[in-house]
Amino acid sequence: MNREKLKGLLAAAAFAVFGILIMAIDARDWLGMAIG
Repeated sequence: MNREKLKGLLAAAAFAVFGILIMAIDARDWLGMAIG
């Protein structure tokens, strides 16, 4: 396993986690608007 491949994999994982976090925050905002 070379270093570049590992770096790419790490970046992809970080991006995925970041995307899920943004979606979760967004969903919470939508829920708040729907209720309140």
